[in-house]
Amino acid sequence: MNRLSEETVRGRLKRPPTGDQNDPAWNRGRLIAIYIIAFFAVWTFRATLLFGIDERLSPGFLAIYSNGVKLLLWVLPAVLYLKYVDRVRPFPALLLVGDADRAGLINAIGASVIFLALMVMTTGVTDPDGFRRLAASDAGAWMAAIGGVWISAMLEEILFRGFLLPGVAGRLGFTLGNVVVSILFVLIHWPNWIWTGTFGAGKLVVSGSILLLSLVLGYTVRWSRSIWPAIFLHIMNNVLAALSHP
Repeated sequence: MNRLSEETVRGRLKRPPTGDQNDPAWNRGRLIAIYIIAFFAVWTFRATLLFGIDERLSPGFLAIYSNGVKLLLWVLPAVLYLKYVDRVRPFPALLLVGDADRAGLINAIGASVIFLALMVMTTGVTDPDGFRRLAASDAGAWMAAIGGVWISAMLEEILFRGFLLPGVAGRLGFTLGNVVVSILFVLIHWPNWIWTGTFGAGKLVVSGSILLLSLVLGYTVRWSRSIWPAIFLHIMNNVLAALSHP
């Protein structure tokens, strides 16, 4: 396989869909599809049959175990794929380093701020008790919430927006690729919900919120050509959710 440049990887976020089967993006799309199927199979096993391990751990060890497993299953295989299959440097290809689009970065930050503001306002309308808990949270509560979610959110973004989105967008184009990756991001939450018996109408509402968040996250990556705005938005979304629903 010919070596792909990091610029080619970044360019997949802006290219139109391709139907040319001689295009490397077309062939890579098939490999990404296989990767996604394998990932979902492994993660479903972890989130269901192996979930009993989580239930037996103390909160402190649970965070270490959960993030460690996510690093092992979500990020490490993606890094190895980029290094040995695509033969590119993983960190630039995952949009973790490299030149961001400065104008796009401003757009991404602005969209993130608007999204978070709308989230707070929606909470105030639909969940007054949650809004009061959020408003009453002190600096210690904020720091604890950030500390509890930032690693997981970052690892999720590295896989879904750093690795999968450019790969799927290279085959389908950005708009459809973003929708597909966002649906996958919703579905990755379902096995554990179903296994633990918590799946229901409430989780469907949560799924809709996750879908909307994921779509916005995809656009922040496309605009900025960097994964960091998406990581920031994902962390802050989870922090607001944790503070309003402790």
